[in-house]
Amino acid sequence: MPPPPPVPPPPLSVPKAAPHAPGGVSGSSDASLLQLDEDEGGSWANGPTSHTSRTTSATSTSQRAVERCDYRLKELRQNNITLLRTRDQLPSHVQSLINTISQARSSPGPTDTDIIKDDWLEALELGADESMVGSYWTTYFVTPPRPFDSIASSANHLIHKRFVPHIDGICKLSTPKPDLLYGYQDTGAFPSPAYQRLLSDTSFHTDCQNILFPFLAVEFKGTLSGGKDMWVATNQCLGAGAALVNAAEILVEQAQGQSKVQSNGQSASCSFETSAFTIAFDGVEARIFITWLDRDTQIFCTKRVETFHILHPHSYRRLRSLVRNIMAWGAGTRLDGILKLFDAISAATAAGTTDIPGPSGETSVGIHGPRKRTRPVFRGSNAGRSRGRSSSSRRTGPHTSQQDHTSEIID
Repeated sequence: MPPPPPVPPPPLSVPKAAPHAPGGVSGSSDASLLQLDEDEGGSWANGPTSHTSRTTSATSTSQRAVERCDYRLKELRQNNITLLRTRDQLPSHVQSLINTISQARSSPGPTDTDIIKDDWLEALELGADESMVGSYWTTYFVTPPRPFDSIASSANHLIHKRFVPHIDGICKLSTPKPDLLYGYQDTGAFPSPAYQRLLSDTSFHTDCQNILFPFLAVEFKGTLSGGKDMWVATNQCLGAGAALVNAAEILVEQAQGQSKVQSNGQSASCSFETSAFTIAFDGVEARIFITWLDRDTQIFCTKRVETFHILHPHSYRRLRSLVRNIMAWGAGTRLDGILKLFDAISAATAAGTTDIPGPSGETSVGIHGPRKRTRPVFRGSNAGRSRGRSSSSRRTGPHTSQQDHTSEIID
């Protein structure tokens, strides 16, 4: 008799990564958004908190496409997404936004000694994977938001394809899947019944964790790759930035159909900046990018704002300041602009002058029933930024009993 077949070895037990937050999503108390002027989120002695790492064993073909040397030329550029050169000038509204986030903060941040003696930072330089890099970020730069506050974050979720720019007949982009995505939590940022009715169309949600109108995406890379993954991270930032801007442009396009909004997306009572930020971070180097839509050419333009080598204390504090200013802008000026857009749409809907269109599908149902949707046409320029009162003063609803720290973040 032939010998019996060998018994296969038992499967290896692979430990699961710790979740980023309960339910995979967290809402940020404008208080927990770091207490942006304090070193909350982890003492210098305790080290980073856990962060969900990207699952590499299930990497899809579309995710690997961003690693190809011709990805920027074949997929990105042909879908009207481009990375500008350092010498290229910025539109006035984009330069104005960069000036805003570049302002000095009132708190000095960690001292040179704090940074030089940071053992976790030194460990990143010696070699770390994406999980450790992400943990450091959520400990020392942006702590995870809390539930039921205006800002929310999600980790490692695909952005819905309906927001990813695509031109018919051209190779599709890899669907962006940022390691961290920052936007708004519906009941925290938009608690009033009128806003909730507008958001009842789930096609406003940007990913499966229901993040709304995101303004910042972060891509982590490990330092073990020797820096080569930062090129891939830049490709990912280009795709994610275009998707974030496209989601905001769809909202503006809907509001432009209302009588209260001019053809250029602005009026005395309604102004909204659709630009978005992306960050590539490998634990030693960080790159901040800004993306906007050139409405004359319909090209999504991305430009590097600044590069940081965080082992140098001055560069570390500079990165920390810009990141927290981006979060403050998202929690304040940008959110206030969205609320004004919602007010314009709500007023026109209440007057019976419009349906409520949704970004996905061929039809959407408003108060007058189904209507045919056409592809959004973006017009004019959006050079203004909201200068109205803080968005926190406009929110009403079941969660307003919680302390709102938006004004402290902006200050």
